[in-house]
Amino acid sequence: MVAVLHPSCLNLRALSSTRRVVASISAWFCVPEQGMKDMEILSRGSCFLLPRQDKDFKHSFHVLTASHIVSPWRWPKFYPDEWLQHLNEKHTHYTLELRHADGSFITQSELVPTTYHHDSRDVAVLHLEDEAEAMETLEALGLAALELTDGPPDEGARLMFHGHEVLGRVTEEADERKPLPRSVVGALQMRLPNQTFASTATLLTDGMCGGPVTSAVKSALGTSVDKAAGILEGIVGMESPAVDYRGLAVFLEAQDIAHFISEVEADVVKGVLCGGEAAQFVGADQDPDKMDWEKVLQAHSDKK
Repeated sequence: MVAVLHPSCLNLRALSSTRRVVASISAWFCVPEQGMKDMEILSRGSCFLLPRQDKDFKHSFHVLTASHIVSPWRWPKFYPDEWLQHLNEKHTHYTLELRHADGSFITQSELVPTTYHHDSRDVAVLHLEDEAEAMETLEALGLAALELTDGPPDEGARLMFHGHEVLGRVTEEADERKPLPRSVVGALQMRLPNQTFASTATLLTDGMCGGPVTSAVKSALGTSVDKAAGILEGIVGMESPAVDYRGLAVFLEAQDIAHFISEVEADVVKGVLCGGEAAQFVGADQDPDKMDWEKVLQAHSDKK
């Protein structure tokens, strides 16, 4: 795949004005055997970066997101559409994007088509293609990898949910939806043996799934540092028969994320290796503006 590139002479760090802890993620699909000629959007959500735990692991950073975003056919209870059961990883391609506050595009990085899925929770790990080059650009534009919190938050502890609200129309001619960055305050509500729940100031939307749940932690210098206390898996629907849980956010906590990552790095969790075949057939990026660095940089400057 062709990644978004930038001229080496550009000082992109000068363009960074705010610290970002969340990116959007897009799952594209194409089924050539059914006559499709282009990649189309399958789903959109949120993702974030965590540094590797084992210095010998081949990637320096992990991309964390929700499993149902990158492989919705694995979640038939959520997505009962029969046609999804005819898809698998070979039909998909994944991209990480940074977005302005209005949802407009800043830049895109390709992801390796290998996905690692938690065996029981709605969480997945992916990795950046051309990682060093991609990270140079992402960090220059303000995206920071998060550290995990050392311990679980207390009940009632203040949390921040970071992600994207996907807004816009879908017509026969075009998909006009855009992921708008969004942060919502919340508080840990309760822990059950298999899930952790939080209340939020406003109801979260599906595009927030896969985003980090952060908690402010005091550093050794006495300053406050945001760390990842979890990852948002989903939101309990307002029509749920479990009345007491309606509208609550469901997230996987930091200690469970750390365990999952350790298993990925130790090759206990096997990656799905058949991804990306369709993308090689047609190419993932149909928008030439995403490859025009002069336009990308000018738009970023105009937004500041």
